[in-house]
Order: sequence, then structure tokens, then C-alpha cells
Amino acid sequence: MDVSEFQKKLEEICNVAEENNKKLTTDQVREHFQKSDLDKSQLLKILQYLKIKGISIEGAGDVKVESTEQETVQEETGLPLTVGIGDIAQNAGELHQSYRQARRAIEIGRIYREDETIHVYSSLLLERFLADIPPETAAHYHSLLFNRRTSRLFSEEILYTVEMFFRKDLNLSDTARQLYIHRNTLVYRLDKVQRQIGLNLRSFDDAVTFKMLLEMKKCAANKAKKTL
Repeated sequence: MDVSEFQKKLEEICNVAEENNKKLTTDQVREHFQKSDLDKSQLLKILQYLKIKGISIEGAGDVKVESTEQETVQEETGLPLTVGIGDIAQNAGELHQSYRQARRAIEIGRIYREDETIHVYSSLLLERFLADIPPETAAHYHSLLFNRRTSRLFSEEILYTVEMFFRKDLNLSDTARQLYIHRNTLVYRLDKVQRQIGLNLRSFDDAVTFKMLLEMKKCAANKAKKTL
């Protein structure tokens, strides 16, 4: 199978996932590529790619997002490795654009997703928008919420609590379980934030406002050179 045919296959299986709420089974993937003579490692890489695209793979077990190559380089050099992935190039003429996107994904990912080592350009839409905001503008809006008056409120504990609350999609029970605290303790902390800054973080709109203003700090400190 040549490169163009393989890319077409990837696009087709991604479309199938989109039609199924971004869900697939390993059997669907195997059947889709059954005529491609893929070995186990190649199939694993396809599953990894689909997971990076935000597609849930039922039956994939604990498939790691990190590629075999990434792990090999880290083991042999002892150095951390960060991977950037651009859009699929349809032809040789688009390879340079995909390469630039991959580099930009790394630059932005290191700022906004520090705990991740693989950054997909197409999955960084919000972060790319934030990176384009002038540092002066970002600093101004960040200071509207995070300033000397609110410094005592936003302790490390409170900020970590809020961050986990966002990670758990504003779910009180899941957040409390992850933080090993009582649900009422979490409610108390969120109420404390609401009383002092007027934002109810259990409300989607207020949560988005808080998250955006919090991320403005990274925008203000963003020194990454824009390449796109």
C-alpha cells in the first residue's frame, strides 16, 4: 500500500469514528486495514494515532499514546522527547506546511500543555488562538481577576482544586474523589471563590471565563516565535 492510499484509509476510519461519536473498536480498525498486511507494531501505531485524534478505542486496553520511537530515543539518550504532529500532507508539496505545523504544535504545547509530550496541531485550536493574543492585552485581562486583591484567595490549593474541577468536566463527585476530599469540602472551596470574585465555577459560562483569564498568564509570558 502506497502512502496516499494509506492516508486515505486513515481518513476513512476517522470519518467512521466521527459518525459514531468518536468511538471505534479494535475489530473495526483491524477490518478496515485487513488488506494492508500490517504487522502488530503498525496496527499499534494506527491505534495510537487515533487516540491522539481524540478517538476512543474500545478493546485497545492500555494503548500508550507515546510512540515506540519516542520511547526508544528516550531510553537510548536519557533525554526527554517532545513530539509535534501536523496535518496529513496530501502530497509532497504540503509536507513543508505539515512540518511547520508540527513545530508550532511543539512550541504552543510546551506552554499550554506542559504535562503532555505529544502535541497535535489540529487539537490545539484554542491554544493557537490564545498564543496570538498580544502579551500586553493578555496581561491586562489576566490582572482583572488575578491581582493583589485576590492573591490570598488564589492559593496553590485553590488553584489546583479549580484545575482538577475543570479536568473532571465540572463534575463534583469525580473531582472530590480525585482530590481525596469530601464533596462538601469541594463545594465550600467553590463557594468561597464565587463569594469573592462573583464567578460560579459550576456554571459553564463562568468556568470558561475563569479558564480564559487564567490562561492569559501564559499568553502574557508567551515568547514562542510565531511561525504560522
